[in-house]
Amino acid sequence: MSEEPAFHLTIQGQRTVIIKALFLKCLAACGNITQAARDADIDRGTHYDWLREDPAYKGDVCDAMERAADALVEEARRRAVEGVDEPIYQAGERMVDKDGNPAVLKRYSDGLLTFLLRGDRPEKYRDKNVNVTGRVTLDAPPQITNIMLALTGDELRSAMLARMEGIRIGQITGANDPDNASLEGNR
Repeated sequence: MSEEPAFHLTIQGQRTVIIKALFLKCLAACGNITQAARDADIDRGTHYDWLREDPAYKGDVCDAMERAADALVEEARRRAVEGVDEPIYQAGERMVDKDGNPAVLKRYSDGLLTFLLRGDRPEKYRDKNVNVTGRVTLDAPPQITNIMLALTGDELRSAMLARMEGIRIGQITGANDPDNASLEGNR
């Protein structure tokens, strides 16, 4: 008497396993759900069904997306460090070197190199924008102080810029009436 295996896939189940594997391979190659579904010849909704129905599949998708991202980083590094050969044309004709080989110009991508450095060493190569927070003491008449306190951050910024550009604070309607403060004159 032979025992039945504890785990037995139906033909449909075997087909699903194969199609999932194909989809994941396509996803790892392109990093795009729609394109991977097209390449694997499935409806993209099938992928979302699998995500809902198969807890292990979500991890497989994450792995495939990670492989796709790694491929992008590898290509960015190649273009930034090794460069890309671009053909040289003159008067519409492709140039050749002294040996008759197509002439090329090696182009490197400083922009990609910058992104790679910022990703790998953010503490050293990140943007140097500084956000400052704290308290500001406003030494102004009560009417102006009340107007400033009633403004949102964007309105306050606009009012301060307008003031710095030489626009008189009197153009802010209600400047003399703290209960009726608005910026209608600056909108």
